[in-house]
Amino acid sequence: MNRAQRRKQNFGKQAKRNKKHKSFHASVPMLVNRVVNDNIEGKEELAMVNAFLFGTAQQSDYDYLVRMANMLNIAAKYKGAENLKPTVDAINFLAALILERYQRTGKFGVDSEERDALRSLVVFYDAFWKRQTTNLYNDCVAELNEFYDEIKERRAA
Repeated sequence: MNRAQRRKQNFGKQAKRNKKHKSFHASVPMLVNRVVNDNIEGKEELAMVNAFLFGTAQQSDYDYLVRMANMLNIAAKYKGAENLKPTVDAINFLAALILERYQRTGKFGVDSEERDALRSLVVFYDAFWKRQTTNLYNDCVAELNEFYDEIKERRAA
């Protein structure tokens, strides 16, 4: 049997074999994901900055700031990116200042320098996640949620 005959004989089998292939889930970049979802997270981040700016910030706004730092910490661990450490340290320092002011005055708020730092950190955070894959973001969210669940369990015990 020559090559042409083998091709002709296997043609139907090959078509059936191709139907058995499993499809795989492709990960879209976060830039596309954020644009498709109308940049919901970006709006939440800006709302958090405005809450601190206008003195209407609550515990949830502070928690969001800490969440941003934790997400970057986890992303740095996954990517092995040491260049994220200064940004995470800046967020942690800013969060410590805000917490200190809250303990002193009973209000979450920022001064003008802290406001500018907060805005630049939010811009950096947004730009960083737009360059990453959705899978990395989802993995970081899952790990962060596990971490928060562990904390809840410890507090309940």
